[in-house]
Amino acid sequence: MPDTLLKETANGAVLLTLNAPHKRNALSSELMHALRREVAVAMSDDTTTAVVLTGAPPAFCAGLDLDELPAGRRTAVTPDVFYELLHDIYTATKPIVAAVNGDAVAGGAALMGVCDFVIAARSTRVGYPQIRRGLTAPVVMPLLIRQVGERRAKRLLLTGELLPAEEARSFGLIDDVVDDNAVLQQALSRATQITSSPSECFAETKWLVREVQAPTARALFDRCKDLDRRHL
Repeated sequence: MPDTLLKETANGAVLLTLNAPHKRNALSSELMHALRREVAVAMSDDTTTAVVLTGAPPAFCAGLDLDELPAGRRTAVTPDVFYELLHDIYTATKPIVAAVNGDAVAGGAALMGVCDFVIAARSTRVGYPQIRRGLTAPVVMPLLIRQVGERRAKRLLLTGELLPAEEARSFGLIDDVVDDNAVLQQALSRATQITSSPSECFAETKWLVREVQAPTARALFDRCKDLDRRHL
């Protein structure tokens, strides 16, 4: 596992920490592949009850690592591994709780959005500022519209503004807002609370909540990928 991803265990929960603070925990290809591997391990490990995902201060995640894009190609298509990572988390059979201890923007907001529960620090800001850089955000659109509705999605995507934590909570992007120094503990407590229910019931209920809406999860992320290729 690369140094940019840290792993700990606590009372059956696996804590995964994005550890590239100098880049505000931007998602490199290596980091995304490592996250996919660790999520897969957690889902198959009978001793793991939940996953808590957080970032090394001062941010949760600033999105994709733009330094990996070719020079002059800031509009390059999103790497397939990012779509697969989002799909893996969104369809995970065990609870995944985001402990958002700082800004979650662009792909970082999308990463937060596919988790089952989001506990955020009061200092957190959430948004999709791609438009301010001359970019579009097809990767997030279908799922974001599902979560907040078309009008609120347009506000976020067309203005690029970053919402304070309490406003993001009112949009439905965050479940609970807590003091900055309480985020991780609250996320771990939520993970413990969830796993007090039978695991098979959790997995089945999550599947029903997800798949009762059309399209299915796989079709949803395939649609995101298709839009990403076609908008260029």
